[in-house]
Amino acid sequence: MNDEERPPRRQSLLTHALLKGAVSDDDEDEVEDEEELKQQKRIEDMDEEDQPEYSMKEIKTVLEEAAEDIEESGIFDDLAENIEEIVRVGSFKASSSWDERREGMLSPRGGGGGGGMNITNGFRTNATMGHAENESSADDMKENLGGGGRSSSSFRRKRSEYLSNEVMKSLREDRQENNGYPTPILVTEEQLTDAFEVINSLETYVEAGEADPDFVEQFVPEELAVIVKGLAETAGFEETLMDDTQQDAIDFEEAVPDEFNFEEIRKTFDVQPISSRSMDDVRERCLELVNDMRLEDTFAVIDLHAVVKLYEHLKKRMPRVTPHYAVKCCPDRGIISTLAALGAGFDCASQGEVELIKELGIDVDKIILAHAVKRPVDLRCIAEHGVKFTTFDSESELHKMFAARLNECKLVLRIKADDPMAKISFGAKFGAHMDDIPKLLSTAQLLGMDIVGVSFHVGSSSRNPNAYRNAIQQAKDVFQQGYHYGFKMNLLDLGGGYTGLFDQTGNIDESPCDFSIIAKALDDIFPKDQWPKLKIIAEPGRYFAQSPITIASMVYGKRETVKASGDLHYDYYITDGLYGCFNGVIYDGLETPAYILKSTGDGSMPELELRLGLQHESTIWGPTCDSADCVMRDTMMTELNNGDYVLFPDSGAYTLAGSCDFNGIEATKARKFYVWGDRMCPTCTVEQLDSELFLPLKPPCELLQHITPETRASDGVDAGVE
Repeated sequence: MNDEERPPRRQSLLTHALLKGAVSDDDEDEVEDEEELKQQKRIEDMDEEDQPEYSMKEIKTVLEEAAEDIEESGIFDDLAENIEEIVRVGSFKASSSWDERREGMLSPRGGGGGGGMNITNGFRTNATMGHAENESSADDMKENLGGGGRSSSSFRRKRSEYLSNEVMKSLREDRQENNGYPTPILVTEEQLTDAFEVINSLETYVEAGEADPDFVEQFVPEELAVIVKGLAETAGFEETLMDDTQQDAIDFEEAVPDEFNFEEIRKTFDVQPISSRSMDDVRERCLELVNDMRLEDTFAVIDLHAVVKLYEHLKKRMPRVTPHYAVKCCPDRGIISTLAALGAGFDCASQGEVELIKELGIDVDKIILAHAVKRPVDLRCIAEHGVKFTTFDSESELHKMFAARLNECKLVLRIKADDPMAKISFGAKFGAHMDDIPKLLSTAQLLGMDIVGVSFHVGSSSRNPNAYRNAIQQAKDVFQQGYHYGFKMNLLDLGGGYTGLFDQTGNIDESPCDFSIIAKALDDIFPKDQWPKLKIIAEPGRYFAQSPITIASMVYGKRETVKASGDLHYDYYITDGLYGCFNGVIYDGLETPAYILKSTGDGSMPELELRLGLQHESTIWGPTCDSADCVMRDTMMTELNNGDYVLFPDSGAYTLAGSCDFNGIEATKARKFYVWGDRMCPTCTVEQLDSELFLPLKPPCELLQHITPETRASDGVDAGVE
């Protein structure tokens, strides 16, 4: 931002919008403004009996001191440094005990010389004061706040009691670092003018003798606190409440790399480097995007280097297996292009997915249309694009293929091979029973169809590595049966069900699956020397898409309630929900751990809140009118403000891909931004796991309140995606 674009300083705004006509108590001060002279004259001419206990002059002096101190503290110029403390203390009620008030004023955020600021009942105490000074100031304030015989001096405090030299020095240094300007503020002049309009009206009431001075003494500070809290509730929106200020982002919906190499991919998808895939570095990138692009809706950060590392790990652990990415899991062009550059193939399940791969310039030989029951449009797609391989599991599908004259397409027979311990199984919907194999082989032979291999899917997030061994053995049995019907099978498709997360050392944790067990089963059942022409593929989707993607959703609404126990409960409303990226909460067993991007400061959580563990029971709702649209329910979290973002790490699998535009909310158009994390690591450290990563303690959707993995299995709940 150049000097011409910088917002003007706000001193005149504060002093004139809030304190028009205020004068000093010092008779020797010169009053230069003509309006101030007139106002002072009106006050002095008031009749004795109409004169309130505290003069308008005195009340204005209080307001003037408060405004000057607020301005000098940088509360509006540098809202990021102070807003949490202001909101916390500003929310104290008049009935709060002195101990509660003092506890709220004891020192806020650490980490820096600037300190924080707290306001309560019109007075301020500085976080950087020494303990003795703090206690002294607190005792002095207690004396004035405690009621009893009030005097006009209870309205006044010298500036030295509010701001220590250390704070003033820090503020000056902050301005010097910004070429004389404060850090860009988060509220507009119009917002400030409107906010202080109520305060301005006090002049009229007090001057006319219609306001009880005791009421004013309590009202003014409380009103200031309400206004400051109001600014906090809207600060994160910046000026977006009035105008759409979002910057146009690069549209990757039609992006096609000229070549499949990393240099070209970085250029095509505007991939930006970050230090690591940790929450701190991803959060820093998210803050840059929010500020630079003026974002106000859901967006995704996609780490393509994580995709590379996951591919390399799989190939190292299962060298005979060529992964075919399950496009349905997350049909993202950046991820697909990266995998194409690495040599992966692609598992497509529809015409749209085949055409996406073809549009990116990937050879059709890399595609298997792995949907066992195809629509007419999918059959026409096979013919149009010359798809070489597709799956089937029924006689009906064989007759459809024959009628569509697709005898040139090679068939892969899908068998049922469920892992009963899998998170989601598919045997109820797909896969031929072993008893039906002879009939299928015979029908295919009579129709002149060519069966070249066997596929299976043990279930999503398989928990039993030995399930693959059992399935591989069944596949070999089908190979042997097929030989008697004249089929020479040379393709084995291991399906999906794999997971991959980064552990504390930056290595990939594939549990509960175990690639080494699968690799050994392949070598035992299909020895390489006996099956030299056997092609082995797998269809990992979740494995490649989950870890690289962080979804960021903005808090745009907030509601505070008090429970019967007296504890606070917060409801927050974010820009995504069950009809958007979190559709998997219902059908995919999606869990939603989250961390916070504050709309102020460096985006991280306030140190005081982390240190004290200040958390409240909170529920996060999606944006639609459906009351079932709940993302996290009754989760202990720190207090959030409008404009903050909730970040959901490791959330790329079946999230963006499953969004719809219900309620007219365009959840399918979440923006995407690509990064290249230099260092692989887990989302958070062990310490952050306890303090900054918030975990849901119960199913968020009421439809799932009584469904557990055990009841899901016992009730035969097989719904899900592969």
